[in-house]
Amino acid sequence: MRQQLKQRVLWQGVMMAAASWGLLTGCGGTSLEHESGLPEETASQQASLALPYCSTVCTPTVSCDTVCDLGPQEPSTCGDIGRCATGDVDGDGILFSQDNCPRAYNPLQEDCDGDGRGDACENDPGVWVYKAPTLMLCHFDPDMSISGIDVEIYTADVYQDISCLHLPDRYAKREVSSVHCGFHSEGTCNNRVQERVQELMTQGYYPITSSDQDVCPQPRL
Repeated sequence: MRQQLKQRVLWQGVMMAAASWGLLTGCGGTSLEHESGLPEETASQQASLALPYCSTVCTPTVSCDTVCDLGPQEPSTCGDIGRCATGDVDGDGILFSQDNCPRAYNPLQEDCDGDGRGDACENDPGVWVYKAPTLMLCHFDPDMSISGIDVEIYTADVYQDISCLHLPDRYAKREVSSVHCGFHSEGTCNNRVQERVQELMTQGYYPITSSDQDVCPQPRL
């Protein structure tokens, strides 16, 4: 009896060590009761101490909730990509441990600003400067105030990125005029707005909308 008890204690220790070091590579559903012969409640308590079940070294054949990192500030899980600690996740010929953009295909590893993060996944906001007006009248925005309805008329201007990334142009909305309608009827208000639009067209603007929908171009600053 004493020998059997000793063997059971030794077996429990082996199971705990194996789970802690990732030797139990099954995901989530691995049953310690089945493996160790322990009662379900005891197995559950030990399982909570032994998490995660999966190996911390993810491979193409392991898929589970084990937390791992693809690179700096890029947390992932084995289940997310199927592998983590080794391999070429994005298929660009660069192993992830050397890849400056491990989730985006970038075989040339371009990094124009030299910050260690590839241009293909760069989160740098860029350096934006005014480029040109669009001259579009692209948003008529009616707002209620204590004195009635005011309609703001917007255009959009083009901004370009002068950083080494040369990101695509972006747009910024700009109010060019407004019309105070007070508490007059909708028809009267629309007529006043159209009169203002005619004035703006003499300055080179052109309407691309006549509703209150924002159709100014994207992406925005």
